[in-house]
Amino acid sequence: MKSFRHWAALYILFSITGCMSTLPELQKVDENQFLDQNWSTEIRQKFYYTPQGTRVLPYDWFVSLEQPTLTFFSDPELLSHGDYLARIGFIPDTNYDSKLNPNNLPIGFALDPDFTDPISGAKMPMLGLTCAACHTAELHIKKNGKTIGIRIEGGPAMTHLADFQKAVGLSVAYTYYVPGRFDRFAKRVLKTAYSKETAKKLKTSFKNLIDAGVKQAEVNDKLELEVVEGGFARTDALGRILNQVFGWSMNNTNPPGPINTANLSPVDAPVNYPHIWDSSWFDWVQYNASIHQPMIRNAGEALGVQAPVNLRKEQDLYKSTVQVRNLFHIEQWLAGEKPFSNGLMSPKWPVETLGQINQSKAEQGKNLYDMHCQGCHLPPMAELKKDLESGDPKYWTKKFGPWLLHLNVIEIDQVGTDRTLLDNFNTRVVKNAGVLEKTNKWIPITEGTHMGPALGKVVENVNNYWYDANNIPPEERDRMNGYRKNLIQAPWGYKARPLNGVWATAPFLHNGSVPNLYELLSPVYERSKTFFLGSKEFDPVHVGFNTGSFSGGFELDTSIKGSSNSGHEFNDGGRGNGIIGPKLAPEERLAIIEYLKTL
Repeated sequence: MKSFRHWAALYILFSITGCMSTLPELQKVDENQFLDQNWSTEIRQKFYYTPQGTRVLPYDWFVSLEQPTLTFFSDPELLSHGDYLARIGFIPDTNYDSKLNPNNLPIGFALDPDFTDPISGAKMPMLGLTCAACHTAELHIKKNGKTIGIRIEGGPAMTHLADFQKAVGLSVAYTYYVPGRFDRFAKRVLKTAYSKETAKKLKTSFKNLIDAGVKQAEVNDKLELEVVEGGFARTDALGRILNQVFGWSMNNTNPPGPINTANLSPVDAPVNYPHIWDSSWFDWVQYNASIHQPMIRNAGEALGVQAPVNLRKEQDLYKSTVQVRNLFHIEQWLAGEKPFSNGLMSPKWPVETLGQINQSKAEQGKNLYDMHCQGCHLPPMAELKKDLESGDPKYWTKKFGPWLLHLNVIEIDQVGTDRTLLDNFNTRVVKNAGVLEKTNKWIPITEGTHMGPALGKVVENVNNYWYDANNIPPEERDRMNGYRKNLIQAPWGYKARPLNGVWATAPFLHNGSVPNLYELLSPVYERSKTFFLGSKEFDPVHVGFNTGSFSGGFELDTSIKGSSNSGHEFNDGGRGNGIIGPKLAPEERLAIIEYLKTL
């Protein structure tokens, strides 16, 4: 009877979370190629594994879980096995630093040894995700019978975060309910401290985790929060941050109480993970040009990736696990000391692996770029640097303090791309502010405030709590904030950033709905209505990934809300309503692509 109850409970969990989807076959590489992007091996490793205060699971739990598969003649391999996580898109690190990454986890997984929950006060080593999990890319190219993995630091990753979350959830469920698994798990976690008593205590904590997960899954299912799947290389980043902060974190009680769903909304505006070189020196960041201050951007991201924060109790309100000092260091590695000089540089087209650039075509493409692209995306980076040094810059602004590159924000009615992100961000309001509204010490969050500005206030309060707790003087706070104020805006448009390194950032448009540069320069009716994401096999001609059907791939359907491939169109007809330039002949499209390879 006990065994039957195990399987019945597991069946219930399956019905809530769904079974594990088929993963792609392992995409192996024979050798790695690192491009010169101005980072040393030491900085690269720190970027990969420096904790930000985010939470996935207790570290020892994660490295002790088995994969969510059923085997009858042997024990399953561990979930943390590099080959398994690589099938979800994470990049194995063959030259890892054992001090930063003691269990040889893929890029983007961090051990936080001093993690202390701000609600319960419990302290234990924690596994979290870093910037690198979503902002490190790998392109595969076959050459001389070998598959070469070209590393792109700061590029968009080909990870499937929903599949990762599902794999972790199901591994936890299997461990608890499948006979024999928990005992193996407990022995790995407890090691020499294993006994019936310690295993029983561990099992109680484990069951609490499952109960909280089931409760959240039931809410997700009831409210249909996950009706639009991002798939590989995409997630609704801003939507998830707003849900996490104003939904789940504001319900973060211990033990878990009733969930207030007033501030939860469907995450239906997936975006392609953005490339992050140069971003430190833009006047506004995020696809919708909504955030100004680097520390607000980075700490907000950490909160969105489930860094616990107290938003429920007046005592220690805004205490969190966010590692503000580490976030400052990460920003310094990215930014360098001055614009576009000694921080992370964009990647240069590697001719030895991807082929020579046709210089005559590139010259033709430059002329076309000047006519049709530069008005929005600005001149090439070399010209922007000269402009800054001229003494009277045309493309830069000191309106906010330091010199920052002023990016054009193109109105949605002009560019015509999918507007779901804008509609969501610009219209969501805080419906239940709770204790955040009544506080005297911190910036108050009032009911009815638009969530964008409210998020900026919450994150500023979180940062200020950390500054106060660590006795950070005002001048040091200014430096860590990038000498910029906390400004939030909500324009009805998307920013157009410079295109240096754009060849390494597929898929394209803010929502990743166009697979390659050739289609991006084509009329909408010539673009793929559906295509597959998940392959890292690179196409150096059309400049994108192989998008053919394959087992375990994610089929992106551009007819689904949030995934439209309309707009940013070169076509016959007048400008506006998404048409931004004239119809280009195929050879003109290829010429522009050839030029973009040089940037």
